[in-house]
Amino acid sequence: MLDVLGLEANSHGSAVWQLPDYSLSKELFGGLTQPLSDVRFGVGWTGEHDLDAFMVMLDEKNNYVDHVCPKPVKLQSTFPHTARHSGDALNGYGAIGDEEFIDLVVYRLPPEVHTVIFGACYVESSRKTKSIVDVPELYMRLQNRSAAWPNAIEVDRWNIHCEMKEEREERKREREARRSGELSADGLNQQQRSRNAKRYLPYEYKGPDDKTYPVQVLVLGMMVKTGESSMAELYPEACSQQRRQEAEEVGSDQGDGTPRGSGAPGRWDRSGGFPPDEAVVSVFQNLPIHEYIPTGRMKGFTEMMPYMRCIAKYCRSRTSGSMNANGSMSGTMTNPLRLQVGQSQLDTQISIWDHLRESTAVLCYHAVKVQFLEVQNLQPMLPHTFKCHGEAWVCEKTPFSECRSLGVYDRPTFRTPYLMNRQDMRWDEGNPSTAAVLFVREFDRIRVVIYERAAFGYVDIDLMEIDELWAHNHSSDTIDQRSGDAYDRWFPLNCGTLTGGLVRLRLSRVPIGEALEESEQTIAENKRKRREYATAVGNERNEAVRESYSGPCCLM
Repeated sequence: MLDVLGLEANSHGSAVWQLPDYSLSKELFGGLTQPLSDVRFGVGWTGEHDLDAFMVMLDEKNNYVDHVCPKPVKLQSTFPHTARHSGDALNGYGAIGDEEFIDLVVYRLPPEVHTVIFGACYVESSRKTKSIVDVPELYMRLQNRSAAWPNAIEVDRWNIHCEMKEEREERKREREARRSGELSADGLNQQQRSRNAKRYLPYEYKGPDDKTYPVQVLVLGMMVKTGESSMAELYPEACSQQRRQEAEEVGSDQGDGTPRGSGAPGRWDRSGGFPPDEAVVSVFQNLPIHEYIPTGRMKGFTEMMPYMRCIAKYCRSRTSGSMNANGSMSGTMTNPLRLQVGQSQLDTQISIWDHLRESTAVLCYHAVKVQFLEVQNLQPMLPHTFKCHGEAWVCEKTPFSECRSLGVYDRPTFRTPYLMNRQDMRWDEGNPSTAAVLFVREFDRIRVVIYERAAFGYVDIDLMEIDELWAHNHSSDTIDQRSGDAYDRWFPLNCGTLTGGLVRLRLSRVPIGEALEESEQTIAENKRKRREYATAVGNERNEAVRESYSGPCCLM
C-alpha cells in the first residue's frame, strides 16, 4: 500500500509512525454498561395505519401512578420534565424511522414509581388490517443515552415485521412441501414442532367468552426499579459536567457569586434543573418482554390496566430471584452500575398468557361474593342525622353506555341498603341485598365505597394479594361452600374527610354456573324493559302525530 501511495522506501517508517491509530473494532458492550438515564421508546411502521405508543408507570404494589399516550390526549407526564410524547402520528409516512416516540428522563422519576411499561396499540387502518401484527415494517425499540455515552445506543429492539415475514415464509414452504409430497408425516411433524418451539406472535387470541379477537396491543418491555443511589455515584460524568458549567457561570448573573439556579443543598423538588450530587434517585433495569396483551380495541387504559398489573407482577416475580442474587432489589445499591441493562431476561419463547393458562386459571372469570358486614369509626358525623350505605364494583371496566350494553360478565354498580342507626352500623347477613356477586379475574380489583351524609371513603381490594380465595383450585361449578373458603377481614378506608374508618367485608367464591344463569336472566330482563320502553315511546310519538292531523279542517 505504501508503494502504491508513491512513498519512497526510506520514508515508509516515518509515514507509518505518523498514521493515526484508529481502532477498527466496535465497542459492542460499552453503552450497555451505562445506567439508564435519557431513555427513548420509539415505534416505527409504514402505510395508512394509526398506532399509538404508550407508557405506563406503576408503584411497588402495581398500582397506577401515571401514563403517557396520545389518545386520549396526554402527551406529558404528571411529573414535570419527566416524560414527553412526540405527538400522534396518523399514518406511517411522516418520518424516516420512529413515527412516534416517548422521551423519559429516568432520574426524574419519583421514588414511588417501581415499574415503567412501554408498548404500542392499534387504533385504526384505511385497509382491511385488523391486527397490529399485520402492520408493515412494524418495530419497537428502546434507546439509552447518558453523559458518559452521548450517542444513543439501542437497549432493546423488537422487529415484529421480520418475525411475521419469517413465519409466513415458513408456512408457505411447508404448504408447498405438503402439496408436492416431498415431506412425509414425520417430516411435517418435525417442522411443526420446530415452529412451535420458536413461538411466533399470534394474529388473534381467544377471549373469556370463547370468541376470537385480533391482537391489537403489544408490549416491548418494562423498566424495573432495582434500588436507589446518589447522583454522584450513579452519573459521575454528568455531575462533573454540571459542576464545570456552574463554575463558569459563577458571578455571571448574580452579584453575590452564587451560580444561577442553585439553591440550598438537598432541596431538589424534581420540577426543574439538574439534581445536586447528593440527591437520591432511583436505579432502573430494563427487562425485555416482547408480548401481546389479550384485550380488544380499547378506549384509554381502562380495559388494559388489569393486564398491565398482571404482566408487572408476573415478570417481577419471575426475575426477583436473579435480582436479589445480585443484591439490587432491596436497600441502596452498593454498586449501581452492576445491573442496568439486559442482565435479566424472560424466556420469550414461552408466552406469558400461555404459561398462565397452563399453570393457573388466572385469565378465567370467577364469581366472587362480597358480603357487607359492618362499618366503624365514621368521622365526621352530623349531630342530628345519619344515613350510610356502601357500593361495590369491579375497577377499570369500560362504562356502560348506548354503545356498550351489559355483557354476560358485567355487573352494574351494587348498592347496599341504608344504615339509619349510628349506634348499630351493621348490615343483616341474612338479607341477600347486602351481598354482591361479581365476575372477576385473579388480577382484577374490587372497589368498595362507603357513603355517609358527612363522610366518604373507599378501598381498592387487590384480589391477587388474597391467597385464601385462590388456595383451592375448585372446579367452576363444584365449589364447596365451606367457612374455610371465606375471607373475612377489616379494610381501612382512604381518601376524603373520612379518617380512621373501617369496613368489614367477607369475600368468598361461589359457583360461576349459577351466577352466569342469574346474569343472563338479568340481561334478558333489561333487554325486555328496554324494548318495552322503546315501543312505548314510539307509540306515544305516533299518537301525538295522529292527534296533530285529527283537528277540524280549516276550509270547513
